Amino acid sequence: MRKIITMLVAFALIGLSARGQMQTNHWFFGGGAGLVFNGGHPVADTTGALGAEEGCAAISDSIGHLLFYTNGVTVWNKNNQIMSNGDSLWGDLLSLSSTQAAIIIPQPSSNTIYYIFTVSGQAGIWGGFGGIAYSVVDMSLQGGLGAVTIKNDSLLSKSTEQICAVKHANGTDIWVMGQQWGTNSKYAWSVTSSGINTTPVISNIGTSHNDSINDDGGAQGTMKFSSDGSKLASSISQDGIIDIFDFDNSSGVVSNVITLDSSLDAYGVEFSPDGKKLYSSGWNSQLYQWDLTTWNHQTINNSQTLIHQTPFSPTMHIMLQLQLGMDCRIYVAKEESDTLG
Repeated sequence: MRKIITMLVAFALIGLSARGQMQTNHWFFGGGAGLVFNGGHPVADTTGALGAEEGCAAISDSIGHLLFYTNGVTVWNKNNQIMSNGDSLWGDLLSLSSTQAAIIIPQPSSNTIYYIFTVSGQAGIWGGFGGIAYSVVDMSLQGGLGAVTIKNDSLLSKSTEQICAVKHANGTDIWVMGQQWGTNSKYAWSVTSSGINTTPVISNIGTSHNDSINDDGGAQGTMKFSSDGSKLASSISQDGIIDIFDFDNSSGVVSNVITLDSSLDAYGVEFSPDGKKLYSSGWNSQLYQWDLTTWNHQTINNSQTLIHQTPFSPTMHIMLQLQLGMDCRIYVAKEESDTLG
């Protein structure tokens, strides 16, 4: 099993409007670690009950009050207690180790209904569900502490460890994106005031996520949208592959793939706040940057820049996941470390 402590936090709706509404103010990750952004800059919060080797998510209300958080298996309420019916979700029950184990999406036009989308580890290669499912949280229950009312409804039976979300072009609805394992098929589900449209928009484009050599079978990696919803990035971790795409946030269609010409052992990916640069980090503890402004294959690949490398030592902390915060800084998780970059 991968013995890493990384962060992949929050609600994944990283558009400026979501950050402005303070719904991503609380982060809980790793082994009892946390940050609160209510003052604009992060302050440590070690009161959380969460333990996770990889993906995790938290959601606050529009003025920054914590609602609940999850590692994709257990859901904790704002009092750091397990939420009613908030156990045994399918975000990798076996090892608590899925790259993007969970994201939390509010139902548009509702102040009480939230969806937790979970993704299992390693496509179920070593057992377990191995796909994407959703559960429903109703915050009107249990005196405002919330309860899980629907649990583990399957959307995709075999997927990679990737899931992300972004605002629809209409400014209200939300797209949730996942990757089918063994193919190059990307699935986009729309979430509206009526709920989840379980009929996805499918785009067959990019590198196939199927590796018979590595033990993850092409399942490990990160998928992220740019803040404006126009670009999508996807890494296949142990293959060192990163694909970037155009995304139409009106139709949900993914197009115009560019594959970065490198072997980076890439794990985490993140866009700059303005979407003009892409960053990647991974097992070799190197942090790279690309300039995306031209959207030309050769020019983007020529812009690849190594901006940091952690020198090898017995005490080195490998740089892994990257996450854009509401303060427009990108935070770097470091393996088995008690600090972030």
